[in-house]
Amino acid sequence: MSEQRLFRVNAVKQQAAKLDGDVIIAQPLSSSVLTIALLLLVSILITFLALSSFHRKETVAGYLKPDLGLAKISSPRPGIVSQLFVEGGQQVDAGAPLDTDRSQLEQQKVELDARGQLLITAPISGRITNLVADIGASLTSQLPFLTILPENAELRAVLLVPTRAYGFVQPGQDTRIRFDAFPYQRFGLYDGEVIRTAQAIVLPGEVDMPVAVQEPVYRVEVALAAQEIRAYGNSVPLQSGMLLSADIVLEQRSRSFQQTRSSWLFEPILSLKGQL
Repeated sequence: MSEQRLFRVNAVKQQAAKLDGDVIIAQPLSSSVLTIALLLLVSILITFLALSSFHRKETVAGYLKPDLGLAKISSPRPGIVSQLFVEGGQQVDAGAPLDTDRSQLEQQKVELDARGQLLITAPISGRITNLVADIGASLTSQLPFLTILPENAELRAVLLVPTRAYGFVQPGQDTRIRFDAFPYQRFGLYDGEVIRTAQAIVLPGEVDMPVAVQEPVYRVEVALAAQEIRAYGNSVPLQSGMLLSADIVLEQRSRSFQQTRSSWLFEPILSLKGQL
């Protein structure tokens, strides 16, 4: 019998097809290494939660209005504007549309009355805003043609808070305000602080406001950190009636991991437990 017949043909072929190299058996990681890695991961997570700050907030719409109100000026009778003595942003004194003394003003009134014309004067001292009339414009007694921001008045933000979030709003809470006329992506956010919360609810269509509401809301008054905005290197005064949106920081949890983080993380579970 020849030497080649001592081995089966399939065994010879299998031996010829054997790959070169050593066989290495993979050893699983030891349990101690896995434990250390897990403890390290948990430590990093706990440190992050302990040092970070979490905020619960509510985003609402609103508008600006002065704390002393606005004087809306309209004509006592229909007429045509023949002359304007003021312009938007101008400071005026009560009772005097021009920089004239009282005797000159009274003389003007007498002359205008004789010609069937009317001289409209400022009822209060302040700054002219929202001047919508021009020479030749028609005036009615129903629509104001300008408003006066009272002297020493400060603009406040009026936020319209839905009933579902009103119970968490309290004086002293911080707000982050975005003005519609100044996109926050370019001009940033502006700070404010809640100073007053209303007790009366406002229903849709019940009160004439610059912002239309679709659900019952409460009005919340916010003091602004600044009365102007920096835009392109200039200071631009804020105007009454400007629309805005704001984030009210309802809750800031950053004092104690044991008392705040854990209770907040497990709050959904605790709420379900109370319903069972």
